[in-house]
Amino acid sequence: MNQNILKRIRQEEATIPALLFQGKSLEKIEDDLSELLFGKSILVNVCNENMAFYISDSHYLYFYCLRVTQGGFHQELEQEFFCVETIKLSHAFVKVFNINDRLRQRIQLPKVLLVNLHYAEKYPSYRFALGIADIAGYLRKYNLAKVTIADMQFMEKSEIVRLISAMHYDYVGLSTNFGHFSLMEELILDISNAYAECKIIAGNYLAATEFRHILGLYPKVLVSSGEGELTFAALCRNHINNQQDLSLVPNLYYSENCSIHFTYRQLIEMDELPLPAFDSVETLFSYDGVMTLEFSRGCNYGKCSFCPRKFKGLSWRGMSPHHMLKMWKRYHRLFQEYQKKPYIYFADEEFLGNCKDNYIYERAKAFLESVSSKNLHMDFDISCRLDQVVDKSRSLAWSRQQITLLEQARHVGLKRIFLGLESGSPTQLKRYNKGLDLEQAMCSLRILSSMGFTLRLGFITFDPLMTKEEVAQNLQMISRKDVLLSARPMSDTELMAILWQKAPPTTDPRFLFEAVSYPASPLEVLRGCDYSKYILQNYKELIDSPNSTDYFGRLKCNYLDQDIQQLCNLCQQWVNFHFPLIYVLKGLAKRHDCNVEFYHKMIGLYRYFTYVLLVCLSYRLSVISETDMFTYLTALSPEHPLAPEIDFSDAEKVVFSIETALKNRVRDYMDEITHEEVSFPPRLLEIYDCWLKTSVLSEDVVRKN
Repeated sequence: MNQNILKRIRQEEATIPALLFQGKSLEKIEDDLSELLFGKSILVNVCNENMAFYISDSHYLYFYCLRVTQGGFHQELEQEFFCVETIKLSHAFVKVFNINDRLRQRIQLPKVLLVNLHYAEKYPSYRFALGIADIAGYLRKYNLAKVTIADMQFMEKSEIVRLISAMHYDYVGLSTNFGHFSLMEELILDISNAYAECKIIAGNYLAATEFRHILGLYPKVLVSSGEGELTFAALCRNHINNQQDLSLVPNLYYSENCSIHFTYRQLIEMDELPLPAFDSVETLFSYDGVMTLEFSRGCNYGKCSFCPRKFKGLSWRGMSPHHMLKMWKRYHRLFQEYQKKPYIYFADEEFLGNCKDNYIYERAKAFLESVSSKNLHMDFDISCRLDQVVDKSRSLAWSRQQITLLEQARHVGLKRIFLGLESGSPTQLKRYNKGLDLEQAMCSLRILSSMGFTLRLGFITFDPLMTKEEVAQNLQMISRKDVLLSARPMSDTELMAILWQKAPPTTDPRFLFEAVSYPASPLEVLRGCDYSKYILQNYKELIDSPNSTDYFGRLKCNYLDQDIQQLCNLCQQWVNFHFPLIYVLKGLAKRHDCNVEFYHKMIGLYRYFTYVLLVCLSYRLSVISETDMFTYLTALSPEHPLAPEIDFSDAEKVVFSIETALKNRVRDYMDEITHEEVSFPPRLLEIYDCWLKTSVLSEDVVRKN
């Protein structure tokens, strides 16, 4: 037994935990430990969520683990291999195992590269790539691979290809989301040229829904059909054990003998999900990027006809309060380490879960109480459903309980809530299978806004089967001024008035469109969702090519009503044209820097003029009357109605008039801000300059990426 190894660990025991818990790349942590303990003469392998590491020689494996270390590779060693000696330290153990042929083979790990695909030049705002970080964390917990993370938010494609050529990875995973199809294709070809022996696994939404297309073009590629942690874990175990049978790998599509095979479905237990790998955090924070986290997967409703995310699993699954708190504490420490203001954006599709289930309600309550009692407050955003506040199938006492729960969340840092309203038309909501009662949804919005939450609403203004009446209903909905209430304490009497659908008076009325992220967006008819299946079964003539999709996995679908088709196309051009500027402004706003009010002002101007566009085009294309148009516009600006300034001779001139008005307002505002010597990121100024010089009408209806 190498006593020098044990001696060095004892000598540096006080320093080791701090190095393990650094929010840096695992390679950096392993280098730091190797330097500290052995002057880099011995390799250190970190595992078990950075709470353990091991060193091996020809006879023994020395496993250092903090006393709180559980599960993962630690458990496997304890159960499968012989421990010669256990040495107790102040805060840890060192366990010494005999190395036999089986253990020697077990620690011969495959090399894995996980790539987050991203168009940095088009989307210059940065967020923690949680998907690949979770997979890396899982593989490291169980010591199944030597994992490297490559995030294209911060790396060029050429750098990734050079890395693959130099390192000869056994597996390369590509996280392929909306708009990444062409980038994925480029990387598949480049990787194959750089090192033909590596296996490529494409995952995330676009790969899972377009698997037939991908495997038809690239039959050697593997496609992850669901959660990637278990898929990669099985592939790595196969590699360690020299097995080749892909049928043993869950959640996988693969091509064999000119046919496509699908393996069995398996979902991860949420408490098995480890801390994500923080390799990219140091770089992320240097770019003022934002942190993401998830406590659950799936949706407790899971029936919306437009939703393509069934590959994640239809049922809602949440972590236990204990595991949630463990994650929360580690993020809290991370923000302290980098001296960053804590703000977390939850990736959960539905944060609260089915609160009709008392256990799930108690879960959320227990977590919030623990955060409060331990003074671990951090600001955060969530997503949830509108019927989690007011639900006609539940009692008033249940609504009161939900309000109290959200009040607890507000006290520990909840700032903003995303809610999918989607439509103001009952018939359109029925097609969307949203399961919402509109008036009760309005009650929920009144309550949440009065509690002081910033609300962000999803709204799908157009869909291929809609009527002019439905367009008018959507306009009427987002024009309402009795929904978003001013934030103030509310008495039980006032609360009950809302719950009985009688809104209390407010001194700060706002239009509902001010809370809608993109007020003139169409439904994206995505392959695999129920809506697209319905169209293909009943309105196949509307689909140009049923077997092909674009870079977003969308089917090209025409509209039943040609006027609405034209309205939608012009609005889509508007959305596409402004998207780069608005996307970067939203990303910058998430940094909460000194310019945050400016970012929100610009986003507000965009929503204001988008609403004006929607109103004016709806009039020009005979969806609403002239009287209705003037009613809507006069409510916006009684002293200076916009309509006389707009050229209504044709629809494109309407767009041009409103685009000109928006640019003039933004230019004036930018000039005003510039005089105050405000410093903006160069990329924002580049996009702004391009935005001023180009035009909405030059934009393609279909956004390519």
